Amino acid sequence: MIKKLDNPLTSDYIDLKNFILSIDFPWFRLPNTTLNIRDDGISFFTHTFLERPEVNIGYSKSNSPYIDGCLEVLHQIITSNGVEFNYFIRASANLVSPCPTVKKTVEHCDHQFPHKNILIYLSESDGDTIVDGETFSPQEDCGIIFTGKHCHYTPTNKDRIVLVGTFI
Repeated sequence: MIKKLDNPLTSDYIDLKNFILSIDFPWFRLPNTTLNIRDDGISFFTHTFLERPEVNIGYSKSNSPYIDGCLEVLHQIITSNGVEFNYFIRASANLVSPCPTVKKTVEHCDHQFPHKNILIYLSESDGDTIVDGETFSPQEDCGIIFTGKHCHYTPTNKDRIVLVGTFI
């Protein structure tokens, strides 16, 4: 089930968003959106703030000098919506460029243990998110929380830029 979040649009959020959308933000290209699951042929750019524990044999690890700002913003959004929260497991910013032919990413779960996903849309773009058959159409500055298998479609005319986190 997808739960839409209210984004309080704090100054921390605005600053982080502006930085991520700037020419100064470092992006790294990956060949497909579901690395180590199955090649979906959709390359994208990412900036990992907090590496997933599966990469480090059981623990999450900071991977960015900008981690504090990212986690603070995600925490502000989660707590302002009254969502139960213990700690973050993973966090990144992802950018998928428009494709002339719309493609669907591989359906997947981010971890093989119970967790929640938070997704904040930083750009005005299409590229619906699908969670267990439920569809959510992106809206700039909007956030969603969900659990379970998910995927998304590639955008058609503008970059799809999102802030992603997993937590328990």
